[in-house]
Amino acid sequence: MRGIAKVPYRSFNLENLNKVEKKGFIYLAKNAGFKDNLLKIGISKNQPELRLAALSKSTAAPAEFELLYASSTQHAKKVESRVHSLLKKYRFRSQKEYFIIKPPDAIKVIEKIIEHSDFPIKLSNQIGKSLDFINSHYLPSLNIHEVNLFTLIMAATNNMRLRHIFTGQLDILDGFLDANTVSRWKNISIESSKKAMRKFQEKAAKLEISFIQKNEKIKVFKEINYHHGELWWLFTEEFIPHFTNDKI
Repeated sequence: MRGIAKVPYRSFNLENLNKVEKKGFIYLAKNAGFKDNLLKIGISKNQPELRLAALSKSTAAPAEFELLYASSTQHAKKVESRVHSLLKKYRFRSQKEYFIIKPPDAIKVIEKIIEHSDFPIKLSNQIGKSLDFINSHYLPSLNIHEVNLFTLIMAATNNMRLRHIFTGQLDILDGFLDANTVSRWKNISIESSKKAMRKFQEKAAKLEISFIQKNEKIKVFKEINYHHGELWWLFTEEFIPHFTNDKI
């Protein structure tokens, strides 16, 4: 890419950072007794039909549950947590597995998260930054630890080659970063990693890059969220052309 300078970056194999979970299912279901598009998104160790049959027998269920979608995954709990995090604005009630969302939209998110979770994306070996980016300032001001975390986020971002081509088509998300990875890279405890990630998320929501030579500012994140020891984000179209990464 024009004007992009490559910066070496330390990498890890993310596959070894997470405990292996028993294969399970994530499912999407509806109940005729609920309002339209009020859907249940949950997981089951066994066939989802058996789980829904048991739920249908509950006195709290106004009618039988109908299975709309199900998919097997090697990381059922992680997939469920990530899906719930991405769909939090559609959640019917806090701590409940019900969401007001159209089935096709929910399925799109579920399948994207399965892709991320069952085939973990490795960190980038190199990160490329535009000259403007290299000479820029971060607003609000970031300390050195936050800058390092920002760099780690860029390293954990999906391969950016296609995103540079299709910048007008924003994806659901650009990547995940978990506390285990931050802990190993920064050599700090898991709890300290979580605290740093929560603090960064608060700043990152308003993070801008100030280009000194051009005397302009651009917003970095279209969306960034922290949930259960993980950050996930979506970059703005304006920021994408200023950095890339090379996956190993």
